[in-house]
Amino acid sequence: DATATVRYDNSFNFVDDITLVRGRHTFKAGINIRRVQENKASPSIADEVYTYSSLANFTNNLMDSDSYAGVVPLTGQRKTQYAGYIMDHLQYSSSLTFNLGLRYEYFGVDHEVQGRGILVDPLHCPNVICPKGAEWYSPNLLDFEPRISVAYAPRGLGGKTVFRGGFAINY
Repeated sequence: DATATVRYDNSFNFVDDITLVRGRHTFKAGINIRRVQENKASPSIADEVYTYSSLANFTNNLMDSDSYAGVVPLTGQRKTQYAGYIMDHLQYSSSLTFNLGLRYEYFGVDHEVQGRGILVDPLHCPNVICPKGAEWYSPNLLDFEPRISVAYAPRGLGGKTVFRGGFAINY
């Protein structure tokens, strides 16, 4: 089966959060560092394909083509992702609450652990193949994600109704 795939993936996370309460404010902050390891081979099984253009050719053992697809070695893609956030939950009054926050995310650039990655880019690389060690893509360094929300529970409605609104940019 030429489509067989071997895949062994791991991810390792370091997560830390802190909360600080001061008066009407509840401040929160945190970080997440995630190391991703993708180990895969596709196809993982060698395969030979014989082609016959007709049943008569098959019966008479007259092959039209013979092709062999070799095994792709197990490769190891690696990247590290970073994220952090800060947030202020402000209890302005018993019926009005604000949340203001900012999150930042950086998705690291993949690379092959043994340097076997081959980049093909006919628009930016001489001879279509990029030099060894070239980055697979340019990371976005501007993934800042602001958030704001408000919750209002009018006293006149007996605490049974809350109006909420918010805005966020997410990547």
